[in-house]
Amino acid sequence: MLEVKNLQTHFSLDQGVIKAVDGVDLRVAQGETLALVGESGCGKTVTALSILRLIDEPGRIAGGSITFKGQDLLRLTESEMLRIRGKEIAMVFQEPMSSLNPVLTVGDQVAEAVQVHLKKSKKEALRLATAVLRAVGIPDPDRRIADYPHQLSGGACQRLMIAMALSCNPSLLIADEPTSSLDGITQAQILDVLARLKAEFNLSLLLITHNLGLVAQFADRVAVMYTGKIVEDAPVNAIFKDPKHPYTVGLLNSIPRISHGNPRVRRVKFRSIDGNVPDLLALPPGCTFAPRCPDRMAKCPMSFPEPTPLDARHIVRCFKFDPQAVPD
Repeated sequence: MLEVKNLQTHFSLDQGVIKAVDGVDLRVAQGETLALVGESGCGKTVTALSILRLIDEPGRIAGGSITFKGQDLLRLTESEMLRIRGKEIAMVFQEPMSSLNPVLTVGDQVAEAVQVHLKKSKKEALRLATAVLRAVGIPDPDRRIADYPHQLSGGACQRLMIAMALSCNPSLLIADEPTSSLDGITQAQILDVLARLKAEFNLSLLLITHNLGLVAQFADRVAVMYTGKIVEDAPVNAIFKDPKHPYTVGLLNSIPRISHGNPRVRRVKFRSIDGNVPDLLALPPGCTFAPRCPDRMAKCPMSFPEPTPLDARHIVRCFKFDPQAVPD
């Protein structure tokens, strides 16, 4: 469905060049959910925007390929990309209120994409808008289509964003932190909606999140990102049962645990990762995680390790697993 190879997205600033996405490889199969995880600022959202070619100045896609259904999106004209965005690849953005038009009704915002991509009349587009609002669980959609975004709750706005994204029946849905601003109950409801619609429409899903609980519940595979690079890519069970990269281990150790009455678990405290994500304008030499890594070796500050396949579906970038690396 989607294959990203050596994607590089750079931002040229007065202070220097930020390599926000630095040689990223990703693949999403038909019907699969790939979770892209990592701390804030690691390049997750820029990767998603690059796939849709929505990078504005001073940013630019500096290299690589993005192949979707056999087409390299980086070779398409802007008019050709306009036919793909929304119809073939849709995105649910992180902050719905900043993505919705405050002066258009709910119905008009859903119907707009239907009119553009499916060439429906306004009446037919509004009928389809009502149906998709019902599908995402917005109550009384026949009345709600006349409302404006400010009249909806945060959860309803997120449902509206999902409805807009799915209105043209895309093949790939990119969801950028789809539950980050919602309370726990509403988060669960939104996840139920996504799971149901994904199965119903056989969607492929690229889920961008830092919520590892969400990943465990929802993803098939996980790609772990740090300073613009993928440092581990594996099936979700492998990531949670046997993580390999020290950064992945650190992310999992930072999850608070619930005791469930087990006194031994109750005594386990979550541990934060030492240090901070480095400034992308002043990255350390070699492996950029080395200054924070409990397993760092003498070679780590000298070069960034190449991807090492541990098996057919598990890849890690760490000298601990590089068969050509000489132990210290």
